[in-house]
Amino acid sequence: MTAETMTEMMVSKLSLNSKQASQLKALNTEFADLFKHPGGKGGPKPDKDMKQGEKKEPPQMTAEMKAEFAKHQAKRKAYDSKLKKILTDKQYTEYQSMKPKRKAKQG
Repeated sequence: MTAETMTEMMVSKLSLNSKQASQLKALNTEFADLFKHPGGKGGPKPDKDMKQGEKKEPPQMTAEMKAEFAKHQAKRKAYDSKLKKILTDKQYTEYQSMKPKRKAKQG
């Protein structure tokens, strides 16, 4: 998802005024990399050699992956902190309720 698409969706769903929309656009542009999905759609492709019903162990996170994850989480926290200053309490609560829905769609 692009920063522009995310901004348009949030402006619509949260009923933002023009000042908020402008601030949100700047914020989403600054944090645009948060909205990009690494590796494309969905999870890993099924292994052709696996038998139906057989489960494959997920790969272990490397130190590099853990560091990247921590960096992403810190950036997400900074984004949420700045976003909270733009939105009203009611709008931020609505935004929070939208987050689990987005995560479910990404999976």
